[in-house]
Amino acid sequence: MPQHVPSRLRAALPSASQHLPALPPHPRRIVFLAHRDLDNPSAGGSELLVDRLADGLTRLGHQVTLLCGGPASPKLSASLEQGGAPVRDYRVVSAGGPYGHYLRARSAFTRQVGDCDLLVEVCNGMPYLAPLWHRGPTLCLVNHVHTDLWPMRFGGPLAPAARIGRRLEHWALTGAQQRNLLVAVSSSTAQALRAIGVERDRIRVVHNGVEEPGPRAERSAEPLFVAVGRLVEYKRIDLLLRLWERVRPVTGGRLVIIGDGPERGRLEQLAGPGVEFAGYVTEAEKHRLLCAAWLLLHPSAVEGWG
Repeated sequence: MPQHVPSRLRAALPSASQHLPALPPHPRRIVFLAHRDLDNPSAGGSELLVDRLADGLTRLGHQVTLLCGGPASPKLSASLEQGGAPVRDYRVVSAGGPYGHYLRARSAFTRQVGDCDLLVEVCNGMPYLAPLWHRGPTLCLVNHVHTDLWPMRFGGPLAPAARIGRRLEHWALTGAQQRNLLVAVSSSTAQALRAIGVERDRIRVVHNGVEEPGPRAERSAEPLFVAVGRLVEYKRIDLLLRLWERVRPVTGGRLVIIGDGPERGRLEQLAGPGVEFAGYVTEAEKHRLLCAAWLLLHPSAVEGWG
């Protein structure tokens, strides 16, 4: 992993081997079409996965571009006069704002990318419908299907938007992508794709990689419960906090919540005694807390990793 990347997520990861493989005989031009760049303040697991894939392909000698919604990483960490280094070892191109870029993706691809040997559309609920405008090889990378998340994100008076979004996502995966392969990150995501009508022979399961863990640390002497994730609605940390109020009088101990997000302020107001919001932590600190924990808790409504 290149050391000059300043991202708060990427900087915490172990360094990749300095022994680079030989260049491939036929380097390819590969474009990822995704919602966010890793340096976006709202970046999470999907952005980290794309970064690792793009970085790995770049290290193999391929020419990789990430086309995404803004804000995106600057080209340089500082000006050339100040000794600035590339923020990524692959190219990052902004197609516009967080929502407008879905409409501008095609024109941004034409103007700023031109062509590629493979276009990877990262399906994040709202589709780009890339197969309708890109004639070259295309595949769809699916972390999870958002079927049950639409009404959680758009409730009350926005319920019609949730119904439209759900139908559009299902049509994109079953209709617009009908000639392409869909790469699911887990068997559960593959099952969710099958449930909405995607043919089995169009689905390939490629599990996410993991980093080699460090030496095991000591378990906490007092009850310690840990939850890890971005603080957004569908992670249901509010449910965990309500359950904690029932569990704490019996078990005692602490509940540590690792991660940050737009829900943090509301969740901190809901939290009772014994709850600690750790925010973003280093990989070393996360490893220590996970080793010390008595239980790792996942109240999320859905997780793509199974």
